[in-house]
Amino acid sequence: MLIQTKIQIDKEDYLFIKKFYKKLDHKSQSEYMRSAIRQKVKADQMRLRAQKREQALKMIGNEPRDDHFESPKDDQRETR
Repeated sequence: MLIQTKIQIDKEDYLFIKKFYKKLDHKSQSEYMRSAIRQKVKADQMRLRAQKREQALKMIGNEPRDDHFESPKDDQRETR
């Protein structure tokens, strides 16, 4: 669902869009703007995911880790 909104852009950007949106395979100026906004939003979402990932790795790095793969001690082994 599309949301109607008003935005302000620089005059140079507007003139560029007005002049070249058809050459860039867009049906209308609105389609060009939606495409540009969509790309910016995706880039921002990826940047936020990376920041969250870094924070999580820092939190994990600060806690001591249990070694679940260490071999059992001699007194715990079964003898056959």
